[in-house]
This record gives sequence, structure tokens and C-alpha cells, in this order.
Amino acid sequence: MAGAKPVFNTDVFCVAPLDYSESLPDRLLHPRRILDGVRRGVEDGGNKSGIPTINGALVFDERYLGKPLVYCGTGGFLPRKILGRPCEIKEIHAGDRICMVGGRIGKDGIHGATFSSLAMDEASPVSAVQLGDPLRRSELEIF
Repeated sequence: MAGAKPVFNTDVFCVAPLDYSESLPDRLLHPRRILDGVRRGVEDGGNKSGIPTINGALVFDERYLGKPLVYCGTGGFLPRKILGRPCEIKEIHAGDRICMVGGRIGKDGIHGATFSSLAMDEASPVSAVQLGDPLRRSELEIF
């Protein structure tokens, strides 16, 4: 059975300025160290897949100090038909099985978006981040 064929990756890294010279609040890493870690993570997760990264962007702003943003995506082609059926038509039936692939939830539980909107202070947890896990798979049934 044929499926979508990924053909390119893209990414955007948003960090504080790399020449940031003011003292950093306790427990925050310098933007240069953050960017290096983000770049290595994207390299391991995407670039080694054999799919070329065709574009990207770096955004520098002090508001990203302690709260960097990383956007990554993949684009590709989907055949018009699979097994004689148009790919754009999707039907869900009771008993269908699906495979969910994605990141496990970080130590902040399901509140990653809530956490990312808060101002950080000394009481903020340093490990509140959602961790990607592209190898984890779970199977669910639709009722």
C-alpha cells in the first residue's frame, strides 16, 4: 500500500539574541547554548532522516529568553488514490483502528500550553517541557 511521501523539512528557531550580555536569571541557559541544543536536536530528529531541509529561519528577540520556540515541519506528496479510493475522502467507522504517533507528555502533564504562557520566576519548574518521542506508538479503537 502506498502512502504519503515526505519530500522536505522546514524549521524556525526563535531564541533570545546570541550576544545577550546581561546577567541571566538563575537556572536559565544562555541563548547561544539553547540554540546549539535545539539545532542538535533537530539534526538528530529530522536531518538524519534523509529528507532535506529546504528552508528555515532564525528569529532573535529578548522575549524568547528562557522560552525559546521551535517550529519544525515536513511537507510531501500524497497520491490521488490508494487502493482505487481518493485520498482526500476520509470515512470513520466503528471498529477502525488508528495508530497515534507523537511526543509523550512532559513533567508538566497536559498543561504545556498553559505553562508556556506564564511569566517565569524562581518557583517555575525547570523541566516543564513536552518531550518529543517519535518512536512511541499506541493503538486505539474508535467507538
